[in-house]
Amino acid sequence: MPATKFEAVPDELTPEEILTKSQIAARQARAKLLLKRGGPSMGFLKQRKDGTTNLNILVGAMALSLARGSGQFYWGRVQGRPQECRKPVKPLYYGAFGSYAPSYDSAFANLSKEESDLVYQTYGSDTAVQYAESVQDFVKDSEYATHLVDSLLDLLTGGDHSKTKKSLEDNKNLREEEAAVKAMLEVKSIDAVKVNVDDLKSLQVLII
Repeated sequence: MPATKFEAVPDELTPEEILTKSQIAARQARAKLLLKRGGPSMGFLKQRKDGTTNLNILVGAMALSLARGSGQFYWGRVQGRPQECRKPVKPLYYGAFGSYAPSYDSAFANLSKEESDLVYQTYGSDTAVQYAESVQDFVKDSEYATHLVDSLLDLLTGGDHSKTKKSLEDNKNLREEEAAVKAMLEVKSIDAVKVNVDDLKSLQVLII
């Protein structure tokens, strides 16, 4: 380290030398902080755009809550990508004189009747399904938070959440494999095959 702030800092340091100097600076900073308050136990290195590296130490002077880290919460359901949302079929009720009417509405559903029954059996109601999807979509970018949410839903459903999730994923993978095999084995019709008549040679040209 330079003796004064006017001296240039050499930038030909190797990663090992940077790590050694940062550890020395961390010990010195810890010794200073111990004189003021309880010693910190966490820190991290951060590289700026100009190439310099800073040592950041977490001192615990200001406690951060979930609201401060993620911004203001609003009432409603977290909006995710449409293909990631589970949309079960919805039962229809026409009264006593609807014997021949359709019993379920699958216009906007991406789950089968059996999968929808499994989801409703796991969570209990349509509202509970939406709450479960909302909280899972909120933590989908964090592996640790997703694990906590899955554990919470397992606790609330008696372990049925993980079973239902695995069953839906297996069915989805099976449908994708079947679609890929079907597309591979699909044979184009004769009308779809284009033939260039100009490239065809007559028998007279081939006769020697």
